[in-house]
Amino acid sequence: MKLTIILATAAYATACTNVSVEGDATYCIEGAICGGNGSACPKQGDWASGDCKAGLFSSKNGWCQAPESAVCLTLKTGARGCVYPSKGPQKMVAGMTAEADQGCTNVSVEGDATYCVNGPVCSGNSGSGACPKKGDWASGDCKSGLFSSNGKWCQAPEDATCQKLKTGAYGCVYPTKGPQKMAAEADQGCTNVSVEGDATYCVNGPVCSGNSGGGACPKQGDWASGDCKTGLFSSKNGWCQAPESATCQKLKTGAWGCVYPSKGPQKMDFNLRG
Repeated sequence: MKLTIILATAAYATACTNVSVEGDATYCIEGAICGGNGSACPKQGDWASGDCKAGLFSSKNGWCQAPESAVCLTLKTGARGCVYPSKGPQKMVAGMTAEADQGCTNVSVEGDATYCVNGPVCSGNSGSGACPKKGDWASGDCKSGLFSSNGKWCQAPEDATCQKLKTGAYGCVYPTKGPQKMAAEADQGCTNVSVEGDATYCVNGPVCSGNSGGGACPKQGDWASGDCKTGLFSSKNGWCQAPESATCQKLKTGAWGCVYPSKGPQKMDFNLRG
């Protein structure tokens, strides 16, 4: 049976050209192959013409047959090559609908993988750059355990947004995973202020502190900028968001600070008005 297949392949291959599938065998196909100006890759059911080894994705009972149609994509090396979609998307430079496009730039999502996106990317002091969109494939730094990882490759589970991080620079963040790591949701001129027994938030205007009772405190729905920990009143699913508006009150220490009304009145000075 194997001899028949090999002879049939050789007879058919008089006008074919050898092309490799990334991490797999070599196939001889007709037309302009993937690489340069061509885009042809092996189709599901094609028999390998060379480099067949036990353990390959296409290997079965001593020979190799394409288990799915390979696609022509831009790889991390910058060259174009044939890839099995179910095996190698994390090795591509861009999303599977636009891998052949040129001019993308690598940008990392905070705490996640790297993606190659078109246009000016989110970075530095600008909050208007591009970030990966839901469904984009990672171009690098894909690891098991990441928010975008399915165990084999990484694909953006939601649109990342360009936000101001704790470092002061702008970067791409998944909204459901990283808001507590931002300095603020993209606002300028905010000041960090802690809520008693809870996380730290970055708010605009003069903040509640010291001997003044008229300063600003976090509002319901604000994301924490730091000190988020499991078990806090504001903590939920790994991040912190103010569950109610904090108020500026005189604490037992004598100083003024932000307190959640439903959680901290027992810690305040009895004379809330000073």
